[in-house]
Amino acid sequence: PTVPSCSSPTCKAPNALRGCGLGGTTNINGCFWSEPLKSDFDGWCIPGWSGDEMAHYLSRARFQLRVSQPGAQQTLSRAFLDLLRSSGVPTAEDLNQEGDMSRIRAPLVANSDGKRLTSFDAYVSPVLHLRRNLTVRTGVVVEGIQYNSAVGADQNIIASLVVYVFEGLRHVAVVTRELVLSCGVYESP
Repeated sequence: PTVPSCSSPTCKAPNALRGCGLGGTTNINGCFWSEPLKSDFDGWCIPGWSGDEMAHYLSRARFQLRVSQPGAQQTLSRAFLDLLRSSGVPTAEDLNQEGDMSRIRAPLVANSDGKRLTSFDAYVSPVLHLRRNLTVRTGVVVEGIQYNSAVGADQNIIASLVVYVFEGLRHVAVVTRELVLSCGVYESP
């Protein structure tokens, strides 16, 4: 649905589409694939998050999401790019490579046999019934995460409890190993 991204009368934020379902906005967008450049990660200067260190995870994601040229559009896209090249417009085979970003390329998409592949379809659905330690709840509003006062050996703060509201009732979930909190861009605290 299209919803205001801000409810204040003085807010000038535009209306935006959002996906309210398992897989979030991957339910409503074209599932286009674009990834950060190596220099984007390197610019963060965070240990363990360099471009070289993240390349493996991006490669796994491309495989898991079945990133490819859309089948029906491949011939049309190729013809369009050929037309652009013949007119002198710079094109690129892969925008995920370092270099000049002022080029045009055909889109890559996440799909399975020509059907939209949401993040839920790619990552959660295949293991949902195989993992006893995985609980998926929709319609949940997380009120807060409580942390242990001690830090782990790697100096990270460790989540211990999640407080959330589900079907009008407040719940507390104890974190025993790890917490994966998946939330959207809009209305997330």
